[in-house]
Amino acid sequence: MESEYVLKEGWAVKESGQAVLGQTNWRKRWCRLVRGQHGTSWSYYRKMDDIPSNQPAGRIELDSTCKTMNDHMF
Repeated sequence: MESEYVLKEGWAVKESGQAVLGQTNWRKRWCRLVRGQHGTSWSYYRKMDDIPSNQPAGRIELDSTCKTMNDHMF
């Protein structure tokens, strides 16, 4: 099993992409920035209860060209 650790996690608000009568819907998602043996990824979940099943609603794999403002802290 791969060793991972959470760099940051918390609630974020994202645009749903579906406008109803010109109104954009915004949805709250639980997000995690995780660093593991194979790199860093950003995942978001519809609710915190989805984390143990490791079924994110979305995931972005980040490569070495992506840097955070506080990268020197890690």
